[in-house]
Amino acid sequence: MHQIVKLWPYSTRKRNATPGSSLQDELEIVGTAAAGAVARDIDGDGFLDGPCPNCGVLLDGEYCSSCGQSAKDLQQPIFTLLKDIFDSVLSIDGRAWKTIPALLFRPGHVTRSYIDGKRARYVPPFRLFLLSSVAFFLLIFGMVERTGFLDGDDIIGGNGAREAIADIQIEGERLGRRDGFDDIFSEDGSLDMDEVVDFLADLSEDVDDFPPEEQAEMVEVIKGMERVSASRQEIFNAVQIWAPRVSFLLVPFNIVILTLLHFWIRRIYIYNHVVVALHMQTFLYLAASLAILLSNASPGWAWSIFGISIPIYFYRIMRKSYDTGRILTVFRTFMLLVLSIVSLSLVIAAVAVLGANEAGLVDWSTLSFGEDDNFISVNPAS
Repeated sequence: MHQIVKLWPYSTRKRNATPGSSLQDELEIVGTAAAGAVARDIDGDGFLDGPCPNCGVLLDGEYCSSCGQSAKDLQQPIFTLLKDIFDSVLSIDGRAWKTIPALLFRPGHVTRSYIDGKRARYVPPFRLFLLSSVAFFLLIFGMVERTGFLDGDDIIGGNGAREAIADIQIEGERLGRRDGFDDIFSEDGSLDMDEVVDFLADLSEDVDDFPPEEQAEMVEVIKGMERVSASRQEIFNAVQIWAPRVSFLLVPFNIVILTLLHFWIRRIYIYNHVVVALHMQTFLYLAASLAILLSNASPGWAWSIFGISIPIYFYRIMRKSYDTGRILTVFRTFMLLVLSIVSLSLVIAAVAVLGANEAGLVDWSTLSFGEDDNFISVNPAS
């Protein structure tokens, strides 16, 4: 070890020399690398002291000045490592007080600064988006639990099943409007399957192309709908699982929309669209969270301000972030709002279908479509 320390200054001066220039250089490189294996966190600050384990250069800071490898000491208790992971992913430190107010009340300021490279003072866009989405869903799910909605009757089953069966359409007309529909239910409200078979057989005389095999399928559909029921808590749990997951699709949707609206402007890169889309979605989560909190005092004012703020915010953030003309920005804002409503509708539909499947109301294997457009049925899971 004494020889290694003695030779250290020489090896530092020569580290940029041509590898293998002399046997002495090679021996010193091997020696310093071996010394790096004994680097330890002497100060207890979480970073190694001594030679770099990778290249052997003396460490002085959080990264090696020669090879750039992190000097973080990974040989720590598991709880310390987990804490570091959560801190790096979720912590927003003091930058939050500069980022969140500016993001909410100065549309485009944070986005433009971040695109221009002034990033040190602000929370990274994806981290802020992640935290705002977590806060929003925790808040909205907590509000649902406090409303007493979960204490209601089961969804589907009982009268719900009767209404659902009545809503089945054949050739554009609901079964509930067909003669003899009420006869398929007994006095206690349960289905009489013999009556169901007779009802569908009589119906085939009035409906074109309703062969016995499709009648048999319909019998199974109706039988399954009578058996299906799900508590409100089950539905709520399913939505809790899928709503946050599917909502992430809104960001790539908006990135694609922004790209299409600016595709002919060469100075605007996909990176710009990613930052703008993340900040837009973050604003929606934060503003909606504020509206939920303020709705306890005045729901009308809270949601009116939220609704009005969206087009204004979208216009301002695009105008400042992309530095485009007013008229074209107004047009792009309108198109973005329309397409965002479409994408939001698709997300809501996806959450409804995935949630119903999670709760057992619908089974993918029993989703069937007829050869023509006159017969479409969804057979709930039994």
